[in-house]
Amino acid sequence: MKHLFWFLHLFGLSIWMGSFVAMAICLVSLRKVNIGTEVMQLFNKAQRAITIVGNTGAVIMLISGGVLLSLSDSRPLWVVLMTQIGGLTIIFSIIAVTLQSRRLSKRLALNEPIETLHREFNLLNIFLWIVTIVIATVLGIVSSRI
Repeated sequence: MKHLFWFLHLFGLSIWMGSFVAMAICLVSLRKVNIGTEVMQLFNKAQRAITIVGNTGAVIMLISGGVLLSLSDSRPLWVVLMTQIGGLTIIFSIIAVTLQSRRLSKRLALNEPIETLHREFNLLNIFLWIVTIVIATVLGIVSSRI
């Protein structure tokens, strides 16, 4: 049973991180100034799908992590800390990235010029980097302990 939840935990992590990579690639490609409205609308649809898939992976990871923690007999301090940091990062990711993604989607749906969207691009990019750095830190600590 524990192996199944380890698989789900790592599966959720790969989906979650994969969505960040896909979103980052989309954001970098949208920084070009001469982008047509068709490309912006395509990005808008892709962004919604990426956000949904990424949030699904994050929820899978959160649930499987909770089950793994409850199945564990002993909980060293580093496991508790990494669980709390990881859980808070997932919740932050779901809230912050989703809200910023929706804000950007609304502005893209209005066909606003790409020059006016730099603030939304930068905020979303910052949120993605913060979450990615925290995930890499948690993975590094957990990998060194296992």
